[in-house]
Amino acid sequence: EFDINDVQRFKNDKVVKSLLKAGKAIGCFYVESPAMRMLLTKLKADDYKSLVAASSIIRPGVSKSGMMCEYIIRYQDVKRREKAKKELPELYKILEETYGVMVYQEDVIKVAHYFAGLTLDEADVLRRGMSWKFRQRSDFWKVKDSFFENCRAKKYKENTIGDIWKQIESFANYAFAKGHSASYAV
Repeated sequence: EFDINDVQRFKNDKVVKSLLKAGKAIGCFYVESPAMRMLLTKLKADDYKSLVAASSIIRPGVSKSGMMCEYIIRYQDVKRREKAKKELPELYKILEETYGVMVYQEDVIKVAHYFAGLTLDEADVLRRGMSWKFRQRSDFWKVKDSFFENCRAKKYKENTIGDIWKQIESFANYAFAKGHSASYAV
């Protein structure tokens, strides 16, 4: 007997875990693409949380900004995680679940609000600005100015501010909300 709705059973199944870890996911919706299978083997992903993250970091916005590579390194290397935590503890604290790397759309809101000190309204402008159509509006660029001003006032290094903004902008190129990634992972 086989109950396809028994998700908990799949999450704990040793055979399923070993197949995921080895990238043997042919016939599995969303994770069967060559790129996703390669990512699963790099991550050695064998649990639901890793699969959720993988379904977001494979997206063009995250992967092209360099965040996918950094996530993989930090996922595997505790020393790299500790270094990132030491270099930017404020950012790491906000993104601890993803090792200090923006992976999900809502991470942009958290970074904008907690790291850069933007209001939640301004952070929501960024969230809406993740579509190219909206980015033509002047509100998006005003928020960018506020982001940089606030970060400078907090004494962050200029290259750090620029790097984080670049990551935020990259989300306009197709990134997932965590809930979306979670449903794909199931």
